Amino acid sequence: MGLTVTVTLSQGLFYVPMTPHNDLDRAEAVGDWVSANTQPGYFVLTDAPEYAVLGGRVNVGGYYWSLRDQIDPDTLNQTLDEVSAILLSNRFGHYDRGFPSAFLAGLDRFPCHRVEDVRVYWTGSQIPLPAGFESDC
Repeated sequence: MGLTVTVTLSQGLFYVPMTPHNDLDRAEAVGDWVSANTQPGYFVLTDAPEYAVLGGRVNVGGYYWSLRDQIDPDTLNQTLDEVSAILLSNRFGHYDRGFPSAFLAGLDRFPCHRVEDVRVYWTGSQIPLPAGFESDC
């Protein structure tokens, strides 16, 4: 199994995750979905920045999953007016690892659709629900 190194700069810190190549197909599929269903210049909020990058979108605030204990949930909630979708990865086999638990508790107010094993919560703050968006989380 090969590994890919991705370097992300967030709040002055470097994060270097090692992504197994078999995860790249999933990341590419999610990136394709993001590209097809959000408009250029629109933000997403994700705990896995590769989804935003591969979709040609900006991850609001440079958020990264390891910041979950350093960022207040209210701060994340304040960004929701700027984002089309929240992408929640199944990192480490759990959906509860990427964001603060108090933030996650409020996501059920949004329609949710699975793309691969990623949950996409549509905030509706910028553009209407994409055609064929099926709530299935």
